[in-house]
Amino acid sequence: MFSVLMKKALVGGVSSLLMATWPLSCFNKSDSTVLIIRMQDWEVRDGIVIRAPGRPNQPMAGFVQSDLANPVGTVTAFGPTKTDDDGDVRVADGRLNANWYVSMTWYPGCVDNVNYTPPRVFTQVTDYVNIYDTGMSFGSHTYVCEQLDIDEPDAIDSGFSTDTSHPGTITVKSNQVMLTSTYGMPLLRLYGNGTVQR
Repeated sequence: MFSVLMKKALVGGVSSLLMATWPLSCFNKSDSTVLIIRMQDWEVRDGIVIRAPGRPNQPMAGFVQSDLANPVGTVTAFGPTKTDDDGDVRVADGRLNANWYVSMTWYPGCVDNVNYTPPRVFTQVTDYVNIYDTGMSFGSHTYVCEQLDIDEPDAIDSGFSTDTSHPGTITVKSNQVMLTSTYGMPLLRLYGNGTVQR
């Protein structure tokens, strides 16, 4: 299904999350469908996805190559267009239970240094993918670029304590608004003398 350059991920849990955030009017008609195709970067540490930000402003287009059983939705093509701020392309009344042909451009390129050593960079992906109605006239598919964040230790504060002298407080720096266990429990690493302690 995919070229060997990219990894495909069907996200079953995404549908309930997105449906909860969409206006109910999107789903109050039996003949109404929504097709969502998402582009994401996965930032992986120790085999755990710690962030999965969407890729905004990425060129994408697609069309239905063939129907599967019981197709729903009348829109059989989209684009060329660009992903929104969440990295999504949403197609109202998009054909579900159908085999879509999708083409994408990753800009800047997808740097995958999780699956490849040395890292490889990809800029274009084309694929056939089956997108099914989930029972709520909703279908989704996610294309993933895996990237590894390199942990760089902050300068060690002169007030850092040893195991016999514990600090009164500890500050955890994060580029997230808050810590979350969505992609696994947060990890705390202590750096000293070039080694990492968990």
